[in-house]
Amino acid sequence: MQLRRVTTSIYLVFIAHWRGEIPRSECETAVNSTLEVLCVIGTRWQSAAKVGQVVVQLADKSSAS
Repeated sequence: MQLRRVTTSIYLVFIAHWRGEIPRSECETAVNSTLEVLCVIGTRWQSAAKVGQVVVQLADKSSAS
């Protein structure tokens, strides 16, 4: 349940950033916080590491555009 909430939250941040609703600095802060949480959750659930990889890929794509 926690992993689902974290995943949904960061996806909403990316969508808001892509639509111009939040600035890049706030998006970066959210991504950093999410990765920290995923590291903690990742000690318990392997799938958190996969979500972390997706978050990093999305962040890379966001910075390229």
